[in-house]
Amino acid sequence: MVPASCRILPAMAISLQFLGAAGGVTGSQFLLTVGDRRVLVDCGLFQGGMDEIARNRMAFSYDPDGVHAVLLTHAHNDHIGRLPALVRAGYAGPVFATDATTDLAQIVLLDSAKLQAHAAARWARHHPEAAQAGESEAAVNEIEMATIAERAERPPHLRTETHAPLFDEKDVRRTIGLVKPVAYSTVSPIVPGVEATFHDAGHILGSAIIELRARDPDGAEMTIVFSGDLGRPNTPILRDPTPLTTADVVVVESTYGDREHSPGSQAVDELMGVVNDVAKEGGVLLIPAFAIGRTQEVIWVLDDLVRRGRVPRLPLFVDSPMACEANDVYLRHPDAYDAETAALLASGDSTLVYPGQECTPSVAASKAIIGSPRP
Repeated sequence: MVPASCRILPAMAISLQFLGAAGGVTGSQFLLTVGDRRVLVDCGLFQGGMDEIARNRMAFSYDPDGVHAVLLTHAHNDHIGRLPALVRAGYAGPVFATDATTDLAQIVLLDSAKLQAHAAARWARHHPEAAQAGESEAAVNEIEMATIAERAERPPHLRTETHAPLFDEKDVRRTIGLVKPVAYSTVSPIVPGVEATFHDAGHILGSAIIELRARDPDGAEMTIVFSGDLGRPNTPILRDPTPLTTADVVVVESTYGDREHSPGSQAVDELMGVVNDVAKEGGVLLIPAFAIGRTQEVIWVLDDLVRRGRVPRLPLFVDSPMACEANDVYLRHPDAYDAETAALLASGDSTLVYPGQECTPSVAASKAIIGSPRP
């Protein structure tokens, strides 16, 4: 477990602070200071913990206006979900990300703003007196602890009295307007003394391993690599993560670092068996999947199984407006595909579109699935 504001670099005018994803797996946020320049890598939402609402509403531990650049590894909420809140708080500098990450981030953040607005409105309906009294004003308190070590062992207790959204759609559009697109394997100047190279991370479309090269005012140099979330080798659609061989410091995700995963081929065989069993019994197969990344992989695998004659062609409903929008983004970025998917696309076969698949862009369309005829 890494203390939240631990400096791990040698004695020079370069420091690195862990402001999220330390002692947990969400809220990714790292602040690199080089001389008088500050660069933020990711600005993610805390998710899943008992204090997630309060933690997301705590003031940033730095002056947003004092940050000079933000870099994004990929478009999942635990890596980008607080960025519009940072912009609302005063950040107006550049945001560096790949084109695909930008396209997906717009979908994710607009959806988040919509959900927050709905949640706030629902709370106000159920608590009209508190809402009229102005209880939406932010008030997040933290019980003080004596040392950083104590914080690392026992997270602080947080209390929030706010039910207002962190940001709205206008904040999201302002955020997207700050993006400076970057290409893979291209050295990009970020601020004086810092340059970055984005490498393919193979996690979701547009995901990147960020290699930062920093030089302090005295001329001392350091290479720091942020892995972001890493994809597994030999997964569908995307290229494998780019291997890097040199760095002074590596900040690496380790969510599943203590687990051994079964081979991908085993998971495909298990899915094939389940689909065939459901088809034989005339049943319905429900596959819960993350809207971005996992849904597209499932579609790819099912299409591949149908094409090879290993499962019958059954009706497929993508029952998620966000997943449907993400599918469109995936189709717009064939430059990110691995060799197998690119070759299939060149032959006229789009493996990201299952034959006859239907998307549900509305609640009514989702409800209509119940009455759809069985094969």
